[in-house]
Amino acid sequence: MPLTVLVVDDQPLEGEMIALVLKRDRPDAVYVGQALDAADGIRMASLLNPGLIFLDIKMPGMNGLTAISHLHRASPGVHIVMLTAFDDFEFLRTALRAGARDYLLKPVRPADILSALDRLDAPAVPLPPAEVPLPSPDQLWSRLRQAIHGGDPEQAQQAVRACLSYYGPLDQRTLIYTCVRCMEFASALACSASAVQSVDGLRFLYQEFVLEVSSLKNPDLLEPAFANYAQKAADIFSHSAGDTSYRQIAAAKQYINEHFHEPLQMSEVAGKLYLSTAYFSRLFKEKIGMTFSDYLASCRVERARQLLATTDLSISEVANAIGYQEANSFSRLFKTRTGQSPSEYRASRMRNPG
Repeated sequence: MPLTVLVVDDQPLEGEMIALVLKRDRPDAVYVGQALDAADGIRMASLLNPGLIFLDIKMPGMNGLTAISHLHRASPGVHIVMLTAFDDFEFLRTALRAGARDYLLKPVRPADILSALDRLDAPAVPLPPAEVPLPSPDQLWSRLRQAIHGGDPEQAQQAVRACLSYYGPLDQRTLIYTCVRCMEFASALACSASAVQSVDGLRFLYQEFVLEVSSLKNPDLLEPAFANYAQKAADIFSHSAGDTSYRQIAAAKQYINEHFHEPLQMSEVAGKLYLSTAYFSRLFKEKIGMTFSDYLASCRVERARQLLATTDLSISEVANAIGYQEANSFSRLFKTRTGQSPSEYRASRMRNPG
């Protein structure tokens, strides 16, 4: 009898990806649908009696931890794999004690899903021991980074307190070192940002934080200042990198920018993200404000402008360099976008090189 799989997660993209991974790599498993909240998940579990549920911990309304016991009653014998953005000991310990079999950390990769399916026949993940070693400084800073990336301001503030408590009560001697460590964290976070709406906001927030703490004299003021920074950073990610759809579109834009010179199709990009072409098309238009075709064309035209202005390549060679086999098709696109033919544009640049 095939394994039936239900997803309970308020992010539609999670179910979309799991469905496509199962269809491609595990055709013996049957995806039966997705519930966007716990209450609907319980109703679907009672109706469909799935063998496996991927369950998000944090959802509007009833959270995943509370839903575990209800799902077991609705579908006796079901395996539950938790989905969480936080590698948090207490969350995971509570979930496993409540009856979850396994857990995956977000963002979930296709390989993680397949590994979770392979582990179903193995013994359940054991409960973490009651006594665990104290976390290292690297682990504490990593948890803060995860909380911010997850877009959870409250969790981020708690992580700030944990990070600063490691250094003990601050005094004038230790204040400077701890301030520098906090500023290094904020700088690294801003530099590593890749989500489509988070980069500028994080860089501005970093500059604001540095101005505030660089002249700090009172050790007691560092924690509220850093907690305020972490809360604002998490708010930024809650509207960008914390949203799976933004991460997906950021990855799509990067792929297009790297491959626009090839005969690129929307179905190819959607497949790289494990999304259906129709869903990807709607999502791309919603997040970027233009269609996939328009964005691809704008990338190609911009590169063509550069080549026409800075090289001696023929029009046909420029067309080939940006993914067009026919120079006429390229010329029509270029004139539609710029108001000039490629030859006219090159001539104008020669007359006005600035």
